[in-house]
Amino acid sequence: LKLFRNRWLKVCRALPVGPRPRKPIMGNCCSETGVTPTESIDSMPDEAVREQGGAAPAAKQAQAPILPAAEAKPQASSKPLAAAAPVDQEQKSVTDAAAALAGGTQVSAMPAAAGGASLSYNFGVGEWDPSVEEWLVTPGGCSAGALGSFDPDSRSVSLFAAAPTTDAGGWKSLWYALDDNGTPYQATVNTDDGGQMAISVDEQSCLGSAVALGTVENGLWVGGLKFSILQHDKSYSTGEGKPSLTLVLAKRPGEGLHIAKIGDPASAGTVIIGKFTESLGQTSMGCRAAVLDYAEHLAAAGF
Repeated sequence: LKLFRNRWLKVCRALPVGPRPRKPIMGNCCSETGVTPTESIDSMPDEAVREQGGAAPAAKQAQAPILPAAEAKPQASSKPLAAAAPVDQEQKSVTDAAAALAGGTQVSAMPAAAGGASLSYNFGVGEWDPSVEEWLVTPGGCSAGALGSFDPDSRSVSLFAAAPTTDAGGWKSLWYALDDNGTPYQATVNTDDGGQMAISVDEQSCLGSAVALGTVENGLWVGGLKFSILQHDKSYSTGEGKPSLTLVLAKRPGEGLHIAKIGDPASAGTVIIGKFTESLGQTSMGCRAAVLDYAEHLAAAGF
């Protein structure tokens, strides 16, 4: 018994002193802190837009958007501060310049009542609609926002997400057609010689021409309203290491659009649209800052 006791004491003295090491946690942990990594782009589904109820407009179905369907919601710590980007003097005088342009060609009443329009806006809330709302609308810089895909071959932009999401507010503000299939509508504009002219409007083509060329025959039509393009920059960047963007600024009395395409206008890419409404206290500079923040965030994520 004494011999057995002596052997047992030797074994105990050989054991390490202190707490036992913790067994590593298995699963989605990638560090000692147990942080769950963001889902990689390669693991995301190929399908670009999933609708929850209602038929999607042709603008959503025409092309496979550049963005993946599974929205990796930006974490609070990863979202850049919405500081106003530096702008030149021409940008600061947007409102005055637009007022001067407004006297040339005026738009007739919104054409929804003519031609038996059957646009329902019954699109449901898509995967990317909440992201648009979070980055463009909720901070207050934009009254409406949208995401789209630019196709350089057809020179068109197919929208696939919009906000506000309540009552399809974003779609009603930034997309118009005769029906949910995107059928072009007719509008009447005043000409420089005092007459009037009927035109056919395809808003996807209008946006595409604005991005690619910086000009649109008969004006840039968005949401059934005509805007005048004031600026077009094919190689804008906020600084070293920042993505190159194609920027478009368009205005009409009381409201305007800031459009940013990731990359140059000769290639396919994601398009971000922000609309500001002056009666809501919004400014061109505030809308521009929100659009640039969102564009840089998406570009940094590889979209």
